[in-house]
Amino acid sequence: VPRSQTRLLSDSKESARPGIRVRCETLTSLVEKEHLGAIDLLKMDIEGSEYEALLATSSSILQRVRRAIVELHQNPNTSKYGIEELVQHMAESGLSLESQELDEEGFGLAEFRRQEQVA
Repeated sequence: VPRSQTRLLSDSKESARPGIRVRCETLTSLVEKEHLGAIDLLKMDIEGSEYEALLATSSSILQRVRRAIVELHQNPNTSKYGIEELVQHMAESGLSLESQELDEEGFGLAEFRRQEQVA
């Protein structure tokens, strides 16, 4: 965690303590490495990085997802994006916003679902 960043659940004047390094992987590299075809449920809770992670994921990968539940952390310290960009990107990949719950601070859940083709 950069020293200048404030922690999500702290007083905005309190600086974050240095964190530990963790290995990160993009959704695309994980899907490709594991040779995943259809993904029934994608559950994502990555503390504010969900916007960058999903917006950086191509439609060809997101089109494999049938349903996604994403914990949202709209915080100026964690993201320059908002729910509008995420909803648009997911829709371009065929995933519609099914439900969204956000509190006054921008924390919450969004559920996206692929609309099944009617034969």
